[in-house]
Amino acid sequence: MRESLDSKADLVGLTVMNCIGANVAQFRVVNTETEELKQVEEALKRVDPMMAQWAKEWPKMLKAMEGQGVPIEEIMKWFSWARQVLEFVPGNSMGNALQGGLCKPGEDMFFQIGRICAADLLLNNMDRVPLTVWDNLDGNLANVMITNEGGVKGIDQQVFLIISDEGKEEYIRRITKLVTHIWRGDFKHMEVESCMVKVEEAILRQTSVQLNSECLLAMMKGIREGLVSFGQSWTSGTFKAKLEGIVEEANSIRDKSQANAANCGDYVAFVLKVAEEVASVVC
Repeated sequence: MRESLDSKADLVGLTVMNCIGANVAQFRVVNTETEELKQVEEALKRVDPMMAQWAKEWPKMLKAMEGQGVPIEEIMKWFSWARQVLEFVPGNSMGNALQGGLCKPGEDMFFQIGRICAADLLLNNMDRVPLTVWDNLDGNLANVMITNEGGVKGIDQQVFLIISDEGKEEYIRRITKLVTHIWRGDFKHMEVESCMVKVEEAILRQTSVQLNSECLLAMMKGIREGLVSFGQSWTSGTFKAKLEGIVEEANSIRDKSQANAANCGDYVAFVLKVAEEVASVVC
């Protein structure tokens, strides 16, 4: 369980992943007013010394803040964020697994990673594998888990909103250019080769593991397979319906994303705009 910083962005991310069948950790949001969350927190107190200590010290902290003139309503509002109940993934992050020799890179592994990357493209989720549509060099390999059984599962996926019209247009230009060549199976095109080289160099830099060309090609094929699933979901109307269906649910969540202007509708509108452009290529 973790404090919900921006469950709306996370929920949109999970919905997109599930729509195209990418293998990622599931979660659900529990608001603070529910009996379920109280039961979860009571269970945590019994097994986690830090939680038990927090519960013991909380009345003293509350009294001290009241003594400083902070209204109790404001105090309770600050500490009443929603929580996410997360699926536990037994295994290691891809970076640690490769660097520590716990697994060897293989075609199946990178095919699965590619399928997750297809959804990341729709979400502008740069916080995983550093494809060329993003400017970051290393991404975040910790958001790819290699399970104890040798499978691949993504974690912490979310949509990264682009506010400016210019930024959206530039991102759409980049993504449609890459998707066009991957969709055609044109893996020798310089656009696709540049993407493979960037990923190869990032993984080498972080893990000292040199990927072979078969793994990199498998990742591109995985992206294409993910795009096939997206195209089917888009054509059937499932993709749009699923995203639009979570808006009301997500806006009832109280989390720290309320400190900024974005709401679930903003995230969904952004993803649908990107998806519409990608659909024009793959459908």
